[in-house]
Amino acid sequence: MSSTTANSKRKQAKQLGAAPDADPSSVRASGKRIRRQYNPNAWEKSIPTLRSNILCLGMSYPCVPKVLHNYALNRNVLLNHPEPSVEQAIELVRRGIVSEIDGRDLARVKALEANNDLLAYTVSKEEGAIYDEKKHLHGDFNRRTLVMQMKIRWGINIKFKQVILDYYWSPSGSWAMKHWQRSLFNDNIPDLVKENMLNFGDLETDVVHVSAKGRNIDEDYVSSTSAVVYLPFSQHCFAQVVACFDNL
Repeated sequence: MSSTTANSKRKQAKQLGAAPDADPSSVRASGKRIRRQYNPNAWEKSIPTLRSNILCLGMSYPCVPKVLHNYALNRNVLLNHPEPSVEQAIELVRRGIVSEIDGRDLARVKALEANNDLLAYTVSKEEGAIYDEKKHLHGDFNRRTLVMQMKIRWGINIKFKQVILDYYWSPSGSWAMKHWQRSLFNDNIPDLVKENMLNFGDLETDVVHVSAKGRNIDEDYVSSTSAVVYLPFSQHCFAQVVACFDNL
């Protein structure tokens, strides 16, 4: 070992608090580490969620924080149920903060998300509250631009496991003809497939048996991870499905 190298190591050992003649290799490290400051904006990609998306047509998704902020401008509001839940939706209706229609829809989407590991997205023309821009699209699901509007709002990579057209109150006759038009069945539902917005699979082989044991359900049932479209079992919907069968 050259004298220059030896002198350098002795100097280093002296700086570390060791004896000048000590072997530098025997000097223990201080254990101190320089940690980089955490930068939350340094993430390039978020961890994707494993929850499936469902599309609820004719339903709304009120944004509770914004609704409460708007309601509480001149009054103090302290909810008995501060966490998102069906009970919170009921309380909002009883206290007159949201309408019965918006409260009903909020309760339904929260129940779907909580008990089925889903993320609900809604489309409606309701204007009675402040809605969640990340989950709700204000529009007419009968218009042929529906798929394009959803991609603009939620991104081109959005996919749905279920599409639900479900109504508590659905009169027959002219009401159904006005609210569930031919374009919904003949254009928009097929466009969801054409634009790759549904989770594809094989309904004959991709089957999941769900047991009622340990779940809040009455009996076992068979499900699938493939996309499913649910329509009301009514004369009008049945006639539209038959008329548009070739496209569907």
